[in-house]
Amino acid sequence: MEMNKWLKKDWFLFGVAMGLIIPTVVFWVLYVVVFHFDITFLQSLDYLVLIAAAFNLFPLRYYLVTLHFDKTGRGILAMTFVLVIGFFALSKFIS
Repeated sequence: MEMNKWLKKDWFLFGVAMGLIIPTVVFWVLYVVVFHFDITFLQSLDYLVLIAAAFNLFPLRYYLVTLHFDKTGRGILAMTFVLVIGFFALSKFIS
């Protein structure tokens, strides 16, 4: 199955999964890069978590504006809200 066809699904749970997978992958890539290259101004986990959550904006815009897939976009948006609210609720334990 071709990749472009696989990503064109209008399911709420698909958006939730994508909204969780993308920030997780981005966080770990940033974590490895920041600590491998010793980038001191980004070594706070607070910054990495918020930057990773912000990466949900790219697929959110793609699914809502370009493809008009409301269910997938709502899933991504819901997971972004959960991640950001969870970040602020647990921020005293992260840093």
